[in-house]
Amino acid sequence: MTAAKSTKILVVDDDPEIGPMLERTLGYDGYTVSSALSGAEALETFELERPALIIVDLMMPYMDGEAFIETLRRTYAAEMPRVLLLSASDAREAIAKRLTVDASIAKPFELEELRDVVEMLIGQRDT
Repeated sequence: MTAAKSTKILVVDDDPEIGPMLERTLGYDGYTVSSALSGAEALETFELERPALIIVDLMMPYMDGEAFIETLRRTYAAEMPRVLLLSASDAREAIAKRLTVDASIAKPFELEELRDVVEMLIGQRDT
């Protein structure tokens, strides 16, 4: 991995298996990973941790991924991290384009593809 060790990533997904799986996988790759089960929880986590990348699902309770990204962009425009949309939604590509996220991957996904996209996005960060 060429990413700086301890680069922070936030995983936002209500699937109780996705967050822990990505925490283990990306943690093994040297990233510091935390997770949130909703957009509302993710906003609180973002405020505290300021991750370089957010991996976000579209379909979640309380505040879905689309509302989360829009709120994050309005509230933290100057500190906006990279965003990777991760969703099984048929509208994923159209929503990703409208929200101008940095990348989008369909669920189910291959871990290796996700790791490659994360590495590409983290590598694009200005340090």
